[in-house]
Amino acid sequence: MPIRNLFKYWTSKIFTPDGLARNQYKAFMSLLANNKKAHTLMAELEDIYYRQTAMDITRVMEKYNGLSLAVSDIIDDIQIIAGSGMESLRPYFKKIDTYARYLFDDSIPDISEPWTLSLKSKEAKDHSLSGGKASNLSKICQGPGFPIPEGFVITTRTFNAFFDENDLRDKIDTLLSGLDMDTPDAVHQTAYRIQTLIDKAKVPPVIIEDIQNQIKSIWPENEKNIKFAVRSSAVGEDSTLSFAGQYLSVLDCRPEAVISAYKKVIASKYSHRALFYRINCGLSDLETQMAVLVIKMVDAEVSGVIYTDDPLDPDGNRIVIHPVKGAGEALVDGRVASKKIYISKNQIPPISGKETFKNHTRPDNKGTNRLLRDEHVDFIARYGLALEHFFQTPQDIEWCLDKDGQFFLLQSRPLRTVKIKTSRPLDCRLDSIPAPVLVSGGEIACHGIASGPVFHAKTKTAAHEIPRGCVLIATNASPDLVQIIDKVAAVITLKGSSAGHFASVAREFGVPVLVNMPEAFDALPPSTIVTVDTHNKNIYEGQIQEMLESPCARIRPITDSPFMRRMSYVISFVSSLVLTDPEADNFNPGGCRSLHDVIRFCHETALKKMFHLSNKRWLKTGGTQKLETEIPMKFNILDVGGGVIDDAKKKKTIGMKEIASIPMEAVLKGLLHPDIKWGEFSHFNWAEHDRIVMNGGIISPDNAMFHSYAVLAENYANMNLKFGYHFVLVDAVCGPGVDENQLRLRFSGGGADIEQRLLRADFLVQILTRLEFDVHHKMDLVDAHFVSRDQEETIFHLDMLGRLLGATRLMDMYLKTEDQVKPFVEDFFNGRYHFADDV
Repeated sequence: MPIRNLFKYWTSKIFTPDGLARNQYKAFMSLLANNKKAHTLMAELEDIYYRQTAMDITRVMEKYNGLSLAVSDIIDDIQIIAGSGMESLRPYFKKIDTYARYLFDDSIPDISEPWTLSLKSKEAKDHSLSGGKASNLSKICQGPGFPIPEGFVITTRTFNAFFDENDLRDKIDTLLSGLDMDTPDAVHQTAYRIQTLIDKAKVPPVIIEDIQNQIKSIWPENEKNIKFAVRSSAVGEDSTLSFAGQYLSVLDCRPEAVISAYKKVIASKYSHRALFYRINCGLSDLETQMAVLVIKMVDAEVSGVIYTDDPLDPDGNRIVIHPVKGAGEALVDGRVASKKIYISKNQIPPISGKETFKNHTRPDNKGTNRLLRDEHVDFIARYGLALEHFFQTPQDIEWCLDKDGQFFLLQSRPLRTVKIKTSRPLDCRLDSIPAPVLVSGGEIACHGIASGPVFHAKTKTAAHEIPRGCVLIATNASPDLVQIIDKVAAVITLKGSSAGHFASVAREFGVPVLVNMPEAFDALPPSTIVTVDTHNKNIYEGQIQEMLESPCARIRPITDSPFMRRMSYVISFVSSLVLTDPEADNFNPGGCRSLHDVIRFCHETALKKMFHLSNKRWLKTGGTQKLETEIPMKFNILDVGGGVIDDAKKKKTIGMKEIASIPMEAVLKGLLHPDIKWGEFSHFNWAEHDRIVMNGGIISPDNAMFHSYAVLAENYANMNLKFGYHFVLVDAVCGPGVDENQLRLRFSGGGADIEQRLLRADFLVQILTRLEFDVHHKMDLVDAHFVSRDQEETIFHLDMLGRLLGATRLMDMYLKTEDQVKPFVEDFFNGRYHFADDV
């Protein structure tokens, strides 16, 4: 077929009256469906932000991608509905969409070398390459030169290359995007699936070789006999957020087992508790790429933690040392407590030169309860103060003293303390509380006041069994408790340490915690409502509201997380609304500043265009069917999909029973109510007829220009009704499975004086308002809009609208005074639909 003929063929298909109307109708229904989808997704994103819901960023991205696609489809729909004038809309949408996507930071991970770095190399100080733990140790050994075990780091680029080699990224993102943080079993299942993927993956041979070469280069003489500590060093770890105890450390690892240990540490990034912590802290998976630290294992005589500020008294100007016998894992895991040693910062002399413990006597604990001599305490405190000065912020430091008396720094990270912002020091002493104290004592791990029912967890109770808002009593302060930290009001443990990993996380989340309260199970029966005051180490009976309203009560320090900051910017491009007034000068594509603006503009424009669909001149030239009714009105209809029954689709004239459009049936039912008296006159366009007669023309009242028109589908009707000197436009969506049934009406004109037309307009406004329409009117022009999710309710309103149109067809002729309006309104709601008899 020649091109010119092909063009004519498709033009005739698309631009015939019925073809164009059908395309517009289909686009309109598609726009309504996409509008509903977009609003649902927009509401879900807003709910995540405003309720501060914990969720992996991949799930947020999935919701945003769905929203973006729905808005893109809406733009396609409006271009079909409105035609010209919409060309500039998509560039504005793309601009907004680009800004929003930029904030998701979905950059491609770097998979290039180096695979490993010695801690002594300058590159190892780069946090993005070495992660938090290794980067800090590298800075320490290259800065002040403090003693750390020899070692190297397997970089974040190795992690990325390992994932790339085994096609893990997309698989893991898919699992994370479906993660429901409110379902603990789902978190466990997701963690298991991801860790299984990692366990089955293979470390590339080039990386294995590089790791082996690092071991040989650092320990050339005894690389076969040495043992390692293989520890996590993720990006973000040991920074503002500690990730304390969330990742795995593999101790006493032989050289030949380093690769296996590496995979275990990588897999621990996706343990259920690590997933919970990361997501609740608002970090994405890509923001926490995992480097792995490999250091020589130290045979510790004494280990411990230094806090260079007291976490529970940040203004106290003192260092706190927690020493324990042997390795420090039991201390930081919360299984044991330690005696605390407090040293005033004003009493600690500075370190001179490269002073170490090599020449100090070995700790002698025989016959004494002390693990450290005074000179050892002094020495450790001086190192702590020096590290605080080096990093310019208070530090949480892990250290050990080996059996030869040599001191090593194992880890240093910013110390998390909870400071309540106030113009003056808070006095949290509460001496006049009338409620009885059920139990006192213990050790403060995190300050705060909270209330709730007591729940006992004598074993590792499943997270889903722990009720939200409870005061949890557990055996010890295990890092496993991190997975429920957002559910509980407060935590009390029989054993544990304020220097443990769980205590650090509790301070980050602002959850009040008391540890080392062995009598708690007996003193606090399950379900008892209590108020926990960790400031004073008291637990009161009942809920004490004045305590909970105190500035000393619980705060949430991590609310301003990277996730929430990102969500704030995303929401600004998603749901902020500038285009509020359709009559404003900026209500155009160029005025759109968010996806919400685009949705609003397209929806309003579509409604306006469809509202006048049945008034199109081309609709009156052919492709329509005549409708015969008992109403004295010339009625032509255009079926665009299911508007008439199948057997009547080819008929030129159809009857009422052959109408299949749900909204059209409802309006006709109202118009044909038996109490409406139509009389013998015919309702054609008298104004147009008078104009032609006055011009000397001769034309039949059967001419198409005097007819009423309707564009029909099964769930849609668009009607242009001619009632003498006034006209009515009705646009309705109504049907089963339609998410948003809606009805729009425009009523204007009349044959009487303006004063009488205004009286009829007032009558209409009062009726429609009582029918719960959103009504606007200017002079004798009345616009009304009704929206409902309920199909039957919409059908009722369409029926009532039909009755109203029948009752008001000549009302402007016989409404004379304002005092007639209100009685007519009451009569209408009492079932009266004919008023001419009173005139």
